[in-house]
Amino acid sequence: MQPEWRNVEAATLETFQNHRPSEYFSHLSDEGAFVDHLARVEDLYRFGLCLPPEFFDGKTVIDLGSGTGENSISLAVWGASCTLVDLNPEAIERAELVFDRRAPVGNRHRFIASSLFDLAECDLDESFDVAHSRGVFTHVKDKAKAFRILASYARPG
Repeated sequence: MQPEWRNVEAATLETFQNHRPSEYFSHLSDEGAFVDHLARVEDLYRFGLCLPPEFFDGKTVIDLGSGTGENSISLAVWGASCTLVDLNPEAIERAELVFDRRAPVGNRHRFIASSLFDLAECDLDESFDVAHSRGVFTHVKDKAKAFRILASYARPG
């Protein structure tokens, strides 16, 4: 029998697999909402995290728990090549549409439908300049393991 926290975590993961996460701007049609979203994200990165948009130009990024791409699309606009990973296939499909519409041409982006705990099975054997995850660790019990997985994809230095 599984510990109770495993049952809760399994139920949470099932919910995210079956329901697309919230979208924070009109991904495809409202240009003004998208511009406002980019400005809010830039403020967070520039002033909250001390990472100006220029930092991401030419970088490779992995986003674990990417959802529909609302966080990583900004990084792509700033010049990063992004690998988005989410356990919800519908969210990944939506992220592909967002990147097709909003990401600059020229950078390579990948989309992987997988739990971060199952990502090793996807033969993703590379490292990235930036390992990114936002809002995921609150939904997993084994946060240390989740962080080790995230950190394992960060290139040394």
